[in-house]
Amino acid sequence: MPTVLVTGATGNIGRELVHLLSSNPLIGEIRVATRDPDSPSAQLLMAIDHAIVHPVRFSTDAECLAEVFGD
Repeated sequence: MPTVLVTGATGNIGRELVHLLSSNPLIGEIRVATRDPDSPSAQLLMAIDHAIVHPVRFSTDAECLAEVFGD
C-alpha cells in the first residue's frame, strides 16, 4: 500500500487533505511533515486515524529527511 507525505497538514487545507486521504482504503500510511510532531495540532492529526497517520519532524538535516522519506 502506498505511503503519502503531506506538507502543511497542520493548516486548514492540509488537515482536510489528511481527512480525505485517511478514508481511502488504498492508502497504507500518511506521513505528516511538521516542525514539531509533538505539537497539539500534529497530535490532533494522529487522532484522525492513529494507525496510518504519523507526524514526522521536517527540516533540512539529513536525519530528518531520512525519517520523512524513508521506506
